[in-house]
Amino acid sequence: MLAVGQPGAPAKQSPDETNCDWCRRNGAVLVTQDRGKKDKTIFKFLATYRVHAIFVHDDLRRVPVHILAKALLLSEGEMDHLADGRSLIQRRLKPKGKLEKRR
Repeated sequence: MLAVGQPGAPAKQSPDETNCDWCRRNGAVLVTQDRGKKDKTIFKFLATYRVHAIFVHDDLRRVPVHILAKALLLSEGEMDHLADGRSLIQRRLKPKGKLEKRR
């Protein structure tokens, strides 16, 4: 798991297009706090680059990174199941690892 700004990952404050392209090239799922409420651009790039995305739920936006990592690990089985389908994963990550449809 890499975060923006770490060696091998896009730089901090990278645009959505850069992050989506990197995820596509590296077979990664984009985990983001950008929910696309004000600017829908992220959805365009997710579709263009065919990238799965997990949107961080409000309850996880300001927690220590290890709590976010735990929720992601708990959701791994559900992500694998969803990735077997034809459509892209675009779900919200809840604190206990549950993935729910985006609103």
